[in-house]
Amino acid sequence: MVISLPDAYHRFTAQVGLNEPSDDRDHEGVTDFDVYADLNMDKRADSDELVASKGVTFDKPGAIETNDLQGARQIILAAHTDSCGGTPLVWGNPKVS
Repeated sequence: MVISLPDAYHRFTAQVGLNEPSDDRDHEGVTDFDVYADLNMDKRADSDELVASKGVTFDKPGAIETNDLQGARQIILAAHTDSCGGTPLVWGNPKVS
């Protein structure tokens, strides 16, 4: 997800986790939530733009934060998982400052 920001920001915070209402799915996998400061504004998550990453499991949500947005006017929020299924991913209460 690419998010354009109205101003240059340096800090990002959010609560991240999985929203899984069913008990019969695979809960063993780890999902990584990543934040990229898209400094070149190309809408691609380049490895050198990664500024924060947080791995979570179904029963252990977490907080992701960075003070390294480097004045970015655009950020990219991404997530990838090694588990199967279509478990909804949650970026809760995201904030920039």
